Order: sequence, then structure tokens, then C-alpha cells
Amino acid sequence: MTGAVTVGSGRAFRLDPFALPACGPSSGETGASFVLDRDRAALSRPAAGDRPALEVTVPLADYRGVAVRMEAVGDNGDVRAFVELLHADPALTLRLAESDAPEDLAGDWQAWGRALRLPLLVVGQDGSVAAPLADRSIAMTRPKPR
Repeated sequence: MTGAVTVGSGRAFRLDPFALPACGPSSGETGASFVLDRDRAALSRPAAGDRPALEVTVPLADYRGVAVRMEAVGDNGDVRAFVELLHADPALTLRLAESDAPEDLAGDWQAWGRALRLPLLVVGQDGSVAAPLADRSIAMTRPKPR
């Protein structure tokens, strides 16, 4: 898989926004995959049983933006974070990165937004989508001297 990096014990997944085109598996257990470049996403799903093969090309302009989303894992307060190329049709939303450490994905979220020239979005627990960063950057203060 070109441009994909897995980290640790399989608890993290990351496609590299600096290595386009990038290839990745689609979400779910369909055996589907995608190839993403700066202009389009090409999705393919192999035939299985009576289900025909599927190949779709979606222009990047049809995507809403690069979204970060978090899900609760278990009952002890753990979360799993996802960076996704968000489409109005959930079947066309593409997973770009995921991790049990949300802070590890902040840079990827911004880098994907810059690489694809799309807005940064946040998906709330209720499924609502907001664009909190109009300029696609997180404000950081200069480190204090020690």
C-alpha cells in the first residue's frame, strides 16, 4: 500500500499527506480500497458473491473537507480519533488516519487540509459538522525559554 504507515500494534493507521498519490483501504469490511491524489479519489470494490465490482472516481471538489472525528472506546474514557476526507455520502468518506492518541493526529489533519486545499472540519458526537478554523491553522504560542 503506497503512502500508508501503520504504527505500533495496529492501533494506529496513517496515510502520508506528503506522499501523493496515496492508497488506502476503505472503511468497513468490504475489501474496498482507494487511490487519492490532489484532484480526485478513485474508489474500487472487488466483486463478491452476487455483488458486482464497483469503480468510482470522485472529484476532490465534491468533498466537504478534511474532518477530525472522535469516538468513545469502552467505558473508561478512552477515545479513538479519525482524520477523514468527508463526503455528503458516507460511502464515499475516506479514512486518512486514525489513532488512540488524538494529539498525534492534529498535524496530519492540518497537513491533509493544506495538501488537498480543503477546509478543516470537526465532526461532533451528534454528527454535526463545523469548520472552526477558517485559515486552516491552529494558533500556537512561541515556547517560553527555560
